[in-house]
Amino acid sequence: MTKLVAHKVSIEVAGTSILRDATVSLQPGELVAILGPNGAGKTSLLRALMGLTKTSGGSVELDGVTCSEMAPQDRARLVSYLPQHQPLAWPNRVMDVVALGRFAHGAALDRLNPEDTAAVMNAITACDLNKLAERATTTLSGGELARVHFARAIAAQTPLLIADEPVAELDPRHQIRIANLLRHYVDDGGGALVVLHEIPLAARVADHLVWMKNGRIFAEGTPAETLTSQMMEDVYGVRAHVGNDEHGFDVRIEGTA
Repeated sequence: MTKLVAHKVSIEVAGTSILRDATVSLQPGELVAILGPNGAGKTSLLRALMGLTKTSGGSVELDGVTCSEMAPQDRARLVSYLPQHQPLAWPNRVMDVVALGRFAHGAALDRLNPEDTAAVMNAITACDLNKLAERATTTLSGGELARVHFARAIAAQTPLLIADEPVAELDPRHQIRIANLLRHYVDDGGGALVVLHEIPLAARVADHLVWMKNGRIFAEGTPAETLTSQMMEDVYGVRAHVGNDEHGFDVRIEGTA
């Protein structure tokens, strides 16, 4: 079973600690959501997990191999990574951008085999992009482009998926659609680690919540265990009403603490 393990990972930049002693793990069958205010170290943690940022302490291993020492193509076959900012240098078709998810499998745009083509088309359909498949990405809205990048990530069909704010810029309908896709991906045997700012949405789909503050993991546990008014005050500095019923969690911000 593919497993990603980070143990006491720390990052320093110009003598300033931006991540300290972060320990997390991810394996198929679980959806982990990382929550916390801006500047909490969430993106830095994800980049460290992918071997994209030099760490000052701790270790990150993917199937027992140090992640930063793996060949990029080998890592890409095991983990799909969806960064927060994804600029495109040229006006490719939507379908071609989604097909980039198959490159780690040896595919090329002009020679997708039937398995590659099926993976690309399934991802396009899942992300509600069929009507946009032939459009140039430069003609899309920010929300449409976010869905294209998410489709690229799931087209890779990797055991693990790491995504930094995958529902940012999406309207509520598509936020729910992407959240449900994440849940289905995990229920089908994948493992997902995602940064989210939409706390009720995270509580609805995630198995485990990791709360970050000031470059550290402040708390972690199930939504039922950790999503409380006190946690919202401690992590975000806000007064919030947190309710829970058969329809899920209701979080209403009432003011600053």
